[in-house]
Amino acid sequence: MSTAVTVAVRCRPLSQKEIREKSESIVEMKGKQTTVRDPSGKARPHTYTFDHSFWSCDKADPHYVSQQDVFQALGTAILDHCFNGYNACLFAYGQTGSGKTYSMMGYGEDKGVVPQLCDSLFTRANAKVDVEDGDWAFQATVSYLEIYNEKCRCLLAPNTSKGDIYRLREHPTTGPYVENLTKIVVHSYDEIEKIMDEGNLTRTVASTAMNNTSSRSHAI
Repeated sequence: MSTAVTVAVRCRPLSQKEIREKSESIVEMKGKQTTVRDPSGKARPHTYTFDHSFWSCDKADPHYVSQQDVFQALGTAILDHCFNGYNACLFAYGQTGSGKTYSMMGYGEDKGVVPQLCDSLFTRANAKVDVEDGDWAFQATVSYLEIYNEKCRCLLAPNTSKGDIYRLREHPTTGPYVENLTKIVVHSYDEIEKIMDEGNLTRTVASTAMNNTSSRSHAI
């Protein structure tokens, strides 16, 4: 990660719905390049270059990029920046059903970037505590909020309502923050996962053409 911003794209397999509708893939990836072609053949293909182009369409393909591969490409650099004293952020962008939740969180034992990142964070921090022999300590806290209709709402406050407003502020030293946001001290990813599960119960959802319980907000 040689620049302040790294951009990666990932191509998922066709969904069961897409297979039933006899859809075809129009994306090809080679190295860092992603090519999108017009299925009608009327327009010329368009090729884009990113920091990473992750081909995850077929596990039998020798170029298949696994969850672990994605973490090694993105997560390890984020950890390096954190331990060097810099803020770091990872976010997924895409339409409903594009694979954001799978890439970020994963399913079951097939962990996404966030679980692997948190596990590595605690492993690395605890190892540093042991090496420094009491001269170094750390504390990890978790907050969880959603942004919906340009308003922030804490997902971890037990008595919060959708009418409550958590204002975005600017600290002169640490930068932007959300006022009165709940912070919970955690010691493992298992604790983080339980907290996120509780927060997800209060997220704003609605039915879409591609997902019956699609999240209608941005979660941070």
